[in-house]
Amino acid sequence: MLQHIALVSESASVSIDSLTIVAAAIQKQVSRDFAPLWQVEGTVSAFASVNQIPIGYWPVIIQDDVDSEEDGIHRTDSNRQPMALVRAGTNWSLTASHECLEMLADPSGDRLVAGNSVLPQQGRVQYLVEVCDPCESASCGYSVDGVLVSDFYTPQYFDPLPSPSVRYSFTGALPGPRAVLEGGYLSWLFPVTGHMWQLRVEDGHRRFSDIGRAPSAGALRAFADRSSTALRRRALSGPHRSELLLTGALGYPSDSDKNTFDEAKRAGAQLLRAEMVSRRAKRVRGESNARDDVATPNALSDVDMAGPVFGTFDGLVEAKWLPDGRRMVLINQFTFREAGGTVWTAPQGALIDGASIPSVFWGPAIGGPFEGKFRDASVSHDYECCVKQRPWRDVHRMFYRAARARGEEAWRAKLMYFAIYVFGPKWPVPFTASASSEQPLPPAPESYSEQDLLAAAAHIQAHPEITLEQIELLTPGRLRYLATSFALSLRERVLVDSSQLHRAERSEPCVETGSPGGAR
Repeated sequence: MLQHIALVSESASVSIDSLTIVAAAIQKQVSRDFAPLWQVEGTVSAFASVNQIPIGYWPVIIQDDVDSEEDGIHRTDSNRQPMALVRAGTNWSLTASHECLEMLADPSGDRLVAGNSVLPQQGRVQYLVEVCDPCESASCGYSVDGVLVSDFYTPQYFDPLPSPSVRYSFTGALPGPRAVLEGGYLSWLFPVTGHMWQLRVEDGHRRFSDIGRAPSAGALRAFADRSSTALRRRALSGPHRSELLLTGALGYPSDSDKNTFDEAKRAGAQLLRAEMVSRRAKRVRGESNARDDVATPNALSDVDMAGPVFGTFDGLVEAKWLPDGRRMVLINQFTFREAGGTVWTAPQGALIDGASIPSVFWGPAIGGPFEGKFRDASVSHDYECCVKQRPWRDVHRMFYRAARARGEEAWRAKLMYFAIYVFGPKWPVPFTASASSEQPLPPAPESYSEQDLLAAAAHIQAHPEITLEQIELLTPGRLRYLATSFALSLRERVLVDSSQLHRAERSEPCVETGSPGGAR
C-alpha cells in the first residue's frame, strides 16, 4: 500500500523553500534506496502549514522546541495514525529522513523481530524495528541531491550470522548483523521479564541498559526513544562526512566552501530559464521551437551536411593589404546568400581586419581569422560587425552558416560560434519585423577561465551535433558542471590564450574613403 508523508515547518528558521528541497530529496531516497530493500512505497511532500495537509497523510512537523518526551514518532490520539516531531536546527534534514524511513518501515512503532540477544546469556529476544537507530549518527549519513539524509539498516540486519557478501546498511557502514555504531542504539524486548533493553555506543564504549517495563499502552518505539534522547540528539547534530557535497541552501556546517554542488544546480536552473525565455520569444515572433541552426527542410543532422545547403557565395574574396599590415580592403563586392534567402553583402572598399573574430581562440586548433575554410565567413562577419545595421545575434549566426557553406567541419564552426557569441561584439538594434532573433544588449561576458574555454572546446568537439542555442547556454557554471565528466590537461591541449579574454570591438571606419561602397 502506498503511504503518504507530509513535511510541515512551524519553525521560522525552516522556510517552505528549504522544506521543498528536503522533501524532494527524501522522496528520492524512499523511491530509489529504501523501497526496493524494504518493499514499502511512500510519497513525501512539503506543505506550508498543517491546515494544508490532506486527510490520510502522516505528518512530520519541524518545530523550534521539541520536548524530550515528544521527540520522535508517535501515534495521534484522534485517529491512531503515526506522526513525528523534528527539532529544527543543525542537520534537521537528517532527522526528518530518519523519521520518514522509520515511519514507513513500522507505522505502528511496535514491529518486533525475534533473534538471539546481543547481551551474552540473555537468550532469545524480540528486537524493535527502528531502521535508522543503530547508524543514526550524522557521520553515517549520505547525500541525496545535496541534502544530508540518514543511513538505514537492511532487512538482513537481523540475520543470525554475518556474511561477507551481504550489505547490512545502505551505505555499508554497519559491519554485520545487529551491529551498533558510535552514537547509535539498538532496542529489544526481553520476554522473560517484559522489560525493554538497549545497547548504546557512546565514546567508543558499548553499554547495556534495562530501561524498564514495556508499556501496556502506547508504542514501544516512543518508549525506547525517550530513554535515549540525549544520545540521539548528539548523534544527529554532529558533524557529517567531509567529502559529502551538500547544498548551501540548508546552511550545513562545513570546514570548507563546498560550492560545486550549488554551482551545478544554478547552471541547470540557468539553462532551464534560458530555454523558457527562448521558447517564449519564438512564440511571440510566431516561429517554431524546432532547432534553427540548420537552414534545411530535411531531418538530417547538420553534422552530416555542408556546402550549398547552408548558402552560397558570389565569387571569391578579392582584397589587398593596406600599408598598416593588419587591414585589407575589398577590391570587389563580396556576397553571401543564405539558403533561407537572407543576403549579406560586403561592398567594394570594405575594410577588413579580422577584429570581429575574438583572438581568444586563435591557435593551433583554429588558426587566424583569414586562415582555413572560415576565411570568407570572417570577411562578411567583419563588415557586418562594423556597420552594426542588423541584429548582432543574426550576424554571428551568419558567420556559422557561411563557414559551413565553405565546407568547414561542424565542430570547428560551432567552436568559433561559441567564441564569437561570448566575446564578439554586440550592439543594440531597434526591433523590426525583419529582425528574426533580436535581443536586448546583454551584459558584459561572464568570467570564463582558461579551463572553462578548454571545457567548451572539448565538449563541442565531442558533441558536434550540439545546436547553436545549446552553445549559447554554455555559461561558466554549465561548463564546470560538464567538465566533471571528463579530464582535461592544460599542458597537452592549450587551445586558447587566456590573456585575450575580452570582447572584440572596433571603432575605425568600415569602408575605405572614396570607395564605391562608402556611401552605404
